[in-house]
Amino acid sequence: MWIYRSLKVFVLLLCLTPASVLAQENGATYKRFEAELVHLKENGGDKHKINQLTVNMERLRQLPDEAPERFIVVNIPSATLWAIDGGKVQFEMPVIVGRKSRPTSDFITEISGVRFNPTWTIPPTIMRKDILPNLRNNPNYLAGKGIELYDGYSTDALTLNPAFIDWNNITLSELYSFRMVQLAGKNNPLGDIRILMPNEHSIYLHDSNEKWLFSRGKRALSSGCIRMQDPEKVANFVLKKHAGWSDKSMRKIFSNQKTKEVYISEKIPVYLLYHTVWIDGDGEIIYGDDVYLRDKVSPQLLEKLD
Repeated sequence: MWIYRSLKVFVLLLCLTPASVLAQENGATYKRFEAELVHLKENGGDKHKINQLTVNMERLRQLPDEAPERFIVVNIPSATLWAIDGGKVQFEMPVIVGRKSRPTSDFITEISGVRFNPTWTIPPTIMRKDILPNLRNNPNYLAGKGIELYDGYSTDALTLNPAFIDWNNITLSELYSFRMVQLAGKNNPLGDIRILMPNEHSIYLHDSNEKWLFSRGKRALSSGCIRMQDPEKVANFVLKKHAGWSDKSMRKIFSNQKTKEVYISEKIPVYLLYHTVWIDGDGEIIYGDDVYLRDKVSPQLLEKLD
């Protein structure tokens, strides 16, 4: 198996493609993209494909050249995750990404640890779009879902009784002043594991209590965060070098049922990418689904690549 030192080459050959592509030669793949672009332009090819290929090549240029020793990559359009250690793919798995109305942002950050048996502080958007309509129909909705209501975000905030709130006439500022926290358990959409990866988008990798969704071909279904099919495998990858860590350690935490965070000393980069063109296992260039309609190309970029 080829050892990858260039993140750009990794994205070209693996990110969005089957692992079988790893045997391909590095430089040849990028040349395929360039040759395809020239061929399309010289032969009056599909303008949509020209635009799609152009913007994906530009995305590739914006990535750092050097790949870290250990990292995780998620390609949003293909809804797939890869874990890489020492230049080798350790595993890949399907994930669920944000739906079109609540898209997953593409960015780079670092993993600092894992939270087991997580609670879920419900984001304002979900409070407004999902929780509030249910509360207006049923004031006992929060209790049925194991969600506690607090008067603010301070550590000593008082717990409130939802039945005493006029949900039909509440303003957005009043709604956002509340904190809603769903306790760990079967109703919690974060499942049993959340990967700690601080970022300004409030997007992270986590478990799911809807396992059947991973068998779908199109998996843009979440509210923005990324759900993992096998979160325990990802947790073990993150905590591999943590002193004394083992699968037995994880079972003990689960059986305790209390929220616990395990931090790592060496942070692991995680790349949430948006690439819609790749090469498949047969060496063919594939134009994938532009899930969020981000493949728009400026005239300046087209001129730059002519």
